[in-house]
Amino acid sequence: MQSFDFSTEVCLGFHCSGCGEYVDAEGSFTLEDEDVNALVQLIRDHNGETDIEALDLENALPNVYETIREAYRDAVAEATMNFWILNGYLNGAFEENDGIMDALEEEGLFKFEPDLDAIRENLGLDEDDEISDDDIEEAKEQAFEEWKDEYFDSLSEDDQISFIESYYCVDVDNSTDDYEITLEIPQEIVELATKED
Repeated sequence: MQSFDFSTEVCLGFHCSGCGEYVDAEGSFTLEDEDVNALVQLIRDHNGETDIEALDLENALPNVYETIREAYRDAVAEATMNFWILNGYLNGAFEENDGIMDALEEEGLFKFEPDLDAIRENLGLDEDDEISDDDIEEAKEQAFEEWKDEYFDSLSEDDQISFIESYYCVDVDNSTDDYEITLEIPQEIVELATKED
């Protein structure tokens, strides 16, 4: 059994300016040794042709074709979904889950120590004036929003996606049928098929 990595670029659509929006999808798949040998022979029988459609791989080696196709579809599904989740978050498309601030505070990620002097100054109060619970809660919520933006920016893209999925109502309609996916034979197999004995 052999494993093969791949990457492919997928067009998500075009802006009004005519510029395309692209995302890179990466994945891997495994083939049995006999499937690798069969694919190598198929390429040789077609004089070094490596285009999957020209080889009619879907009919010639259906199991190999399906393995490659599913791996590409899974990679594209994940990459495009992540793009739309991140894009939706940055554009304010998702509602926060109820209790997001409390949840992150309980997990020890968000910590709030009210600066009473700063709160009084913002409210225009004298140093002896009492601060209401509502004012403290409002200051906490404001501090949370500032902290959340900084915390989010500090995360890797994978962790950003996990954060959004954990704490927001994510609703994304995404189907790989909407994208043109170009399947390719791994370069390692191409090199095996085209090298001289």
